Amino acid sequence: MKRELFRRDIQVLRGIAVLAVVAYHFFPEIFPQGYLGVDSFFVISGFVITPMIYRIVCSQDKHHLFQELKSFYQRRFYRLTPALIVALLGSLVVLIFFASSADLEKSGLQALYTIAFAGNIGAFRLAGDYFHNNGNPLIHTWSLSIEEQIYFLLPAFFVLLYFIWKKTSKIFFTVMFIFSLMSFLAWIDLIDTGSIYSELGIRDVESFSFYSPIERFWQFGIGGVSYGILLKYSESVFDRIQIIYLFLLAPLVAFVTQLTWGNDHADTATVVLLICLLLVCTPKVHFKSAIPRVMVGIGNRSYSIYLVHMPIVYLSINSPYFDSNTPIVHFSILFAGLAITFFLAEIMFRKVENVFRLKSQLEPKSLRNRTLILLGTSGVLVLVASFMVLGEKNSYFGLQEDLPQVAAAWDADPNCARMAEWDGVPCNYPISDAKKTLILIGDSHAAQLSEVILSAGHAENWNVVIWTMAGCAVVFEKTTSQISNDCLLHNKRTLDWIKREKPNLVVISQYNGTFLPQREIRSAVLTIKEWVQDVHLVGNTPVFSDRRYMTHPALFQPPYQFKSKIPASEMDRSNIEISEKFLAWGIENGVTSSDLSPLYCTPSHCVRSNEGTLLFSDRDHLSVAGANLAFNKFRLVLNNSHAQ
Repeated sequence: MKRELFRRDIQVLRGIAVLAVVAYHFFPEIFPQGYLGVDSFFVISGFVITPMIYRIVCSQDKHHLFQELKSFYQRRFYRLTPALIVALLGSLVVLIFFASSADLEKSGLQALYTIAFAGNIGAFRLAGDYFHNNGNPLIHTWSLSIEEQIYFLLPAFFVLLYFIWKKTSKIFFTVMFIFSLMSFLAWIDLIDTGSIYSELGIRDVESFSFYSPIERFWQFGIGGVSYGILLKYSESVFDRIQIIYLFLLAPLVAFVTQLTWGNDHADTATVVLLICLLLVCTPKVHFKSAIPRVMVGIGNRSYSIYLVHMPIVYLSINSPYFDSNTPIVHFSILFAGLAITFFLAEIMFRKVENVFRLKSQLEPKSLRNRTLILLGTSGVLVLVASFMVLGEKNSYFGLQEDLPQVAAAWDADPNCARMAEWDGVPCNYPISDAKKTLILIGDSHAAQLSEVILSAGHAENWNVVIWTMAGCAVVFEKTTSQISNDCLLHNKRTLDWIKREKPNLVVISQYNGTFLPQREIRSAVLTIKEWVQDVHLVGNTPVFSDRRYMTHPALFQPPYQFKSKIPASEMDRSNIEISEKFLAWGIENGVTSSDLSPLYCTPSHCVRSNEGTLLFSDRDHLSVAGANLAFNKFRLVLNNSHAQ
C-alpha cells in the first residue's frame, strides 16, 4: 500500500475549521456557528488517520503488523504531545498571574485530566455546558482527548480483529461504516444512550453526550469511509469533478460561520457532508492565488493555533486585569488577543511542533535528548497543576482576596432550591386566605427577583410559586445550542404545571440577548398566554462592564477600588435594545411588562450601592436589597392585573 501524498487542499479545510473555531470563541455573537469547526476537524482526522490504521491491518505478518502499530503510536505521540505539553504549561503559568484566583483550581484540574488523555471527562466534570462561559480556560482540550482515545482504541481493536481473521483488511471499511452508523444513530437519539447514561448516575446527559467519543465517532468514521470510497474508485474518477470543490467551499464557510437550518443536528450533518465531498474531490490545484496559499499556511499551523487560542480568549474576556468599560475597549482587547494568538501559534509551530513532527530528520541521540526534555517538562506541568489545585484549599497561602458576602434571593430559602435543576420542584409559598396565584419563571434573572416577588405577592394576598433554572430561557422548542435539553425538559414541566394548576398570573424574567432565539421566546409567551389570565414580562436589569466587581482578582493584583456610581457610557449596553423590543412586542400582544433599569440608572450613570448597601450581588444580578427597590412596582403590577 503506497504512502499518502501531502494534500494542500486538506490544509485549506483545516485552516477554515480552525479560523471558524477561533472566530466563534472570540466573537460568538458574530460567528455563532463557528463551533462546527471542531466537527470538521473530526472528519478530516478520520480521513487522514484511516489510511495509517488500514496500513496496519494490511500487514503480511505479525512482525510487520507490530512494527506498523508501534510506528503509528509513535507518530501520534510526537505529533500531538510536545506542543500540547508546552501549551498547557505556558497557559498555567500565565493564568497564575492573570486569571481570577477562583478559576485556578479548575484550570489545574483540567490540565491534569488532559495529560491523562481524559480532557473530555475533565471538561464535563469541571465545566458541563460547553456553550456557556464556564471559567475553564482549557476546556478546548476535550476534542484533543477524544481524538487521542480514538487513536489509541481503534488500531488496537483492528489488531485484535486481525488475530481472529487475517483478512481483516477486506472488511476494514465495512466495520468502520457499521461503527459510524451506530455512533450516528446514538447521536440522533435513535439508539437511546441517554437512558444508559442515566442508569450510570449521569445527570447532565446532554453535556455528557457532547463530550462522549461514542457520539463523536461517526464524524471520525465517516471521514475514514470517505477515504475508503476514494481508494476503491480511484482518484481519477473524482478528478473529473474537481470543479465541485470550488462550489462546495462557499457553503462550508457559510455554515461554519453564520448560516443555519435552525437545527443543530441538521447544521452538523451538513458540515460533515460538505467536508466529506470536499475530501473526495481531490483537486490538484496549485493555489497560485494569495488567499489559498495563506489558508494552507494557517492549516499547517491549525494545531498550534487551536492549542493557544482558548486561554487567550479566557484572559481577554474573564481576566480581572482587562476591564472592558466600553464596547470599543472590549473589541480592542479581543483583537489584541487574536493577534497574540497567531503570534504565539507561529512560535509554537516553528520551535516545538515542527521539531518533533520532523523527528525522522533528527539523529537518534538528538531525538532522545529532546524526548527527555519533553518528559521533564511534563513533570513540571504536573507540579504546577498540582500547586493550583492544592493552593485553592489554602486560599493560595493568603494571596486570595476575600469577597464581601452579599445576599442573593435564590439562596433565601434553605428548604427549597429556587434555582432548580431540570428535575427540581417548584417552591410554593401559599397563604391561607389567598384566592389568586402567581408563578415566577425564567433564568437566574428571575431567581434574583424571587424574594421581592414573594414579598409583593403576600402583601397583595397572592399565593406565590417560584420555579426558575439558571441559564434557562423560557422556550419550548430547541433550535439553538444555547438551549440545553435539560432546559427544555424543565420548561416543558413548567408548562405542564401551568396547564394543570392554571395560575392567575405568570411573571417571566430572563436575560434577553442576541444569543437567544427571539422567535421561540415570543412563541413561548403566546403559548403560556393561552392558558392563563395574565402574563407579565420583566426586562433586563443593568449589566456593569467592570469585571472585578464581586469576582476574585488575580493572586498578585492590587486591591479592588470599588465605585458606587458608574457612568452610563461605561455600562454594558449590548443587549438593551433587544430587551426593549421584546417588552414593546409584549405590549402589542396584550402582555404587560416592567423595565426595572430606571430604579438603578439615570441617563448619566448607574448605581450599585445605596448608603453603603450593595444593590448587586455580581456584575449583572441584583442582591436582595437591590431587588427590593422594585417592591412597589410589583405591588402595582398585581393591583393592575386582569386576573380574577
